[in-house]
Amino acid sequence: MTVTRRSLLAGAAGVSVLALAACTPDPPRPAPTATTPPPVDPLRPLSIRRSDWTRDGFAQGATSFIPVGETPDRRDDLAAPVDDRLFFAGEATSRTAPSSLEGARESGERAAEELLAVAAEGERIAVVGAGLAGAIAARRIRDAGFEVLLIEARERVGGRIRTIDGDDQQPDELGALWLREGRDDVLLAALEEAGVETAPLRRTSVRTAEQQLDAALVEEAVVAIDASVAATAETVAFDLPVSGAIALLGALPDEAPAPSAPSPRAAVGLYTDGLGIATGAEARRISTRYALDELPSGDRLLSIGGLARYVDSLLDGIDVLQSSAVTTVQRDEGSLSLRLGAGESLTVDRAVMTVPLGVLQSGGITFEPELPLVNRRGIAALGVGYLETVWVRYAEAVWTERAETWSLVPTDGGPDIRTWVNLQPVTGDAVLVGLLSGAEARRFAGLGDEQATDAVVAALEPFLRD
Repeated sequence: MTVTRRSLLAGAAGVSVLALAACTPDPPRPAPTATTPPPVDPLRPLSIRRSDWTRDGFAQGATSFIPVGETPDRRDDLAAPVDDRLFFAGEATSRTAPSSLEGARESGERAAEELLAVAAEGERIAVVGAGLAGAIAARRIRDAGFEVLLIEARERVGGRIRTIDGDDQQPDELGALWLREGRDDVLLAALEEAGVETAPLRRTSVRTAEQQLDAALVEEAVVAIDASVAATAETVAFDLPVSGAIALLGALPDEAPAPSAPSPRAAVGLYTDGLGIATGAEARRISTRYALDELPSGDRLLSIGGLARYVDSLLDGIDVLQSSAVTTVQRDEGSLSLRLGAGESLTVDRAVMTVPLGVLQSGGITFEPELPLVNRRGIAALGVGYLETVWVRYAEAVWTERAETWSLVPTDGGPDIRTWVNLQPVTGDAVLVGLLSGAEARRFAGLGDEQATDAVVAALEPFLRD
């Protein structure tokens, strides 16, 4: 969704005078007077473009996480094959790297291997969902010598990879944005081969509304909060939400221990913001016992050049049926029947399902007979996270900050967008990318274009008016 700079309208009164003058026999001819145009806010961007995974009916969320009271075993439950005919992939099924490109790739490889272990020569294979997991699975099955049909509900491939190309500028990535250094060298090599570069985001700028903070002291304080939360969770016999473990830490002072250090309360706010960006969930929903162990490590590697190029390369030579939502999966003896939204039906021998967790939870696809209890338990138990991004483009940089990531300490009534990626030192483009999670992501998704632009300007003011 693109929002352009608002037009500045001036001279409306002059138009009315001219219209009236046209009806007057001897119109007066006053001497021209100088007019002052309304001031242009330098913080107002040329354009913004934002994602909407919250309201996308083919996504219904952006990530998955372990909620309070559940365990990573639920990911295995979701991934369990059904009758050796129906297989599941997608980031939500990955125990090694959930909610990530790495997890999507790994799950696609795993599901394809499970299918190939039981498939016979000449069988008809379908993959449902043309995101990264689906593209990986289809490529692996095709390379094994099987004909495979990839079915995608959208008019495009990529799933939650959403690359928007622009003229003479780096493309906007409205979905998956980065990888983690050292997490999946196979994926990094494949991206490089497809012409997708990555750049590390190592420098961080953190501030309150009033002052800049020392990034090293911030990191030290946040790490200490993380250790305290984990230690507190070990003192109770049951799983706690992260917010509950924080509450057990007691009253958190607002006073900072040093002039450029965060207060304990500010450190907690930055900690929970980081959890939100990693999981898409609020601290009150996240399991302290298990979800924290799933958090990624290593520096973020920003993708440059368009992740969609990698998906396109995977699908070379593979039949893709787009704009075709699968609404029903019927398991018959020896086959599967896939009914599409337009009424058609396809019969295949085996299939890999890679649709997002949110779609499965909403009942967007009906399974006849219903899935086994183990799969239903996994679908129901896992949490769906919400993440949104907003790309903010300027004619030229109106900031001097060279750090690649910016963070604002959260405050009551403060901006919803507090985490930013500065592309200017990475690509040379005067672009800032805002990240929102949880309830704030859902709230931002519901804003109109002008409201969203106003929210962006307000959120950037502490960084740009300094």
